[in-house]
Amino acid sequence: GSGELHLAWLADDPDAPVLCTLVDRSEHLRDLHALEASAETLRQREAFLAESARLARVGGWELTLWPRALRWSAQLRALLELPAQVPASLESTLAHCAPHDRAALAGAIAAAERGQGFAIEIDMHSANGRALRALAVGSPETEGGAVVRVSGALQDISPQHQARREIDLLTERLAMANEAGGIGVWDWD
Repeated sequence: GSGELHLAWLADDPDAPVLCTLVDRSEHLRDLHALEASAETLRQREAFLAESARLARVGGWELTLWPRALRWSAQLRALLELPAQVPASLESTLAHCAPHDRAALAGAIAAAERGQGFAIEIDMHSANGRALRALAVGSPETEGGAVVRVSGALQDISPQHQARREIDLLTERLAMANEAGGIGVWDWD
């Protein structure tokens, strides 16, 4: 084991008895090493989650109701291209929504504050003006039956949205071509 040895003379007389104390630090050192290992594991998992969020183009947010404060994850700041000095606020988040979707997100968050979760698609823009289609989700968290915070995420689904629009356009063109050519379409399962 590991420990400390403390010696003290009980008097100035060299022939006086010596007091000896031995403090076993083995358990403390084991706990310290376990704590260091846990901290390293946590750092690795946080790095993995951050990289996963970056690849999925997802950023998190959390709105506490008392005191009222909004927090953005680093990934959300990156997604919206927001500098670190821009304070997180609901107003700032809504300002990044397209005008036609601003009220929808504000209403969804207000409903979440009353206990209703949400998942909506909205048009947004980054601080640099880059347009994006986002999936906004929010979930209320309660304590003692009252909502205390709303947590959620914004995911940039612009590529998926663009692909859906292209498929819809191609489907529409095919339908028009079939109609113009007098071609009937049937399906057999």
